[in-house]
Amino acid sequence: MKNSENTLRTVSENEKITLYLNKEEKNTLEQLGKELAAKRDRSGNLKTQENITSIIKIIGSEDINEDKETRYEVSIPDYIGTLKIKNQIIEIQPKIGLDHFIHIIEAGSDVMSQTRLSKQQLSGSTGNLFWYMVANFLGETELLLKKGLLKGYKLREDQLKYITGRINTLNTFRNFLKGNMLVDTEYEEFTEDIAINRVIKAGLERVLKEKVSFDTNSQLKNFIVSSKKKARTMKSEFYQSGNLKFSDKKTVNFDRNNNYYKDSYKLALNILNFIYGQTTIGNTSISASLIKTSGLIEDGLKSYINSYIDPRFTPVKSERYSADKGSQNFDPDLIFGMKDNPIAAGDIKYSFFETLEDESKINWKISWRDQLSSWAIAANTKKVLIIAFDNQGLGIRSNGYFSINNVEYKFIAWNTMTSKPNIAGKKMISELESFLKG
Repeated sequence: MKNSENTLRTVSENEKITLYLNKEEKNTLEQLGKELAAKRDRSGNLKTQENITSIIKIIGSEDINEDKETRYEVSIPDYIGTLKIKNQIIEIQPKIGLDHFIHIIEAGSDVMSQTRLSKQQLSGSTGNLFWYMVANFLGETELLLKKGLLKGYKLREDQLKYITGRINTLNTFRNFLKGNMLVDTEYEEFTEDIAINRVIKAGLERVLKEKVSFDTNSQLKNFIVSSKKKARTMKSEFYQSGNLKFSDKKTVNFDRNNNYYKDSYKLALNILNFIYGQTTIGNTSISASLIKTSGLIEDGLKSYINSYIDPRFTPVKSERYSADKGSQNFDPDLIFGMKDNPIAAGDIKYSFFETLEDESKINWKISWRDQLSSWAIAANTKKVLIIAFDNQGLGIRSNGYFSINNVEYKFIAWNTMTSKPNIAGKKMISELESFLKG
């Protein structure tokens, strides 16, 4: 079927999608969900695993249409992106709303003004979130390249005609006995082939490999053609950098020398975290490009708080705590103040607050309260908090703050009902600062 005949649908994250599928289509969708959930080796190949739980939830019914297809309720909890099935392209958008999502993951920056692309061009029926992230990634990488690529020392082993570095005496002696007059040596090379460059190069390669998964008449078509051309040009600047290594995403630390890489690096990781899969069974082929939202929101809110909170309360890097020897370890998302004497510990929940039956009080989940209690003991702090989302206009409820055993508990909400994410962000920061000062 031609691309122009595709039907475009937009749904919210976690929302059930009604689809009529035959047996082969249902099995293909189920298999795709398992493949997307499966672990992969360093080359990206699927590992053989048993009892994999599919990330795509499929619930059947007894309803069968005239084509003998069964009605299914399909959902992909906690993922956003694009699902292409039959003649439908389904855009799955964040449950907190696209404006709030983008404002948070870009730590408050206005990506629209930087890319000169409208919301209509980048979302809903005319595009997808992957390309939204690409727009900012390319912008930040362009700025990075103007400042110049970093170099670092890399350990190399080689056989040379001259002596340098540390000589492997035994191997060199064996070479001489064979008439091979080469010195086996180990030395440090000053090169652009370092982890931080490999990550950004891999992000550019991912842009080039991404398939266009929407109507070819979309307003985004010209943007994508231009973006791929720009990514190809930028990638050529990384010609000395090798392929991405398994450990590269975890070995980069930022300091004053490489801080100008930070935004491009963060966006490259977001792009690499998109998972793409295509599964074919018989005559049925289904594909998806998805990214898990909770991690994006947690990292985004951490950056947002760092950018806008009073410097006295800037969160430090999280620390693992243990209440006593042999007990469970605790790893809060947020630690305010000194690590050894924190003002407060907190967690970010990509969830909506709910009210009790009388709607005058927030429904404190027992698991959340117990988690905060454990952190108060482990981190030896008298203030603990949770930042989550409010889609009902709950505001500050009477039990949004309370104290037990001299420990203060606080719920802080990001209000997604407002059409201005910057206002929601300012109110969240204001409430957070008031709690930390009190």
